[in-house]
Amino acid sequence: MVMRGTETILLADDEAGIREYCKELLSGCGYTVLTERSGEGALEVFLREKGRIDLVILNVIMAGMGGKRCLDEMLKLDPQVKVLMMTGYAFNDRIREALEAGARGVLNKPFRAQDMAKMVRRILDEEPTPGDVAAGKSGPGLRVVVSN
Repeated sequence: MVMRGTETILLADDEAGIREYCKELLSGCGYTVLTERSGEGALEVFLREKGRIDLVILNVIMAGMGGKRCLDEMLKLDPQVKVLMMTGYAFNDRIREALEAGARGVLNKPFRAQDMAKMVRRILDEEPTPGDVAAGKSGPGLRVVVSN
């Protein structure tokens, strides 16, 4: 599987170290990466750059508007938006709710670079099925990646 691409990714995480690590990793794979430190900031960029962003990566828990609420707002604006959630917590109700709402997957921190690269490429390559589009669903299924 080719884990490189030229798409644009919006990444929101309130930890500067995680943002920089992910930006470096994804940029190294050929992606254009826009970063924000909050859900509010990510939503502003998503609105401003509508149509340019191919994938959004959100930390589940951030100060202010967390990842789940940001996901909900983005899905209202674009039911087909592709969103990958990241979390440092064990599977819980917030993560389950994000998957049920339309997130394409969850990447547990800490994760290996290759796990992120594979998950990003897999989500970007997904095509919604005609039934999903007609029903307004954003994704063809739920996936969880757990890394140790």
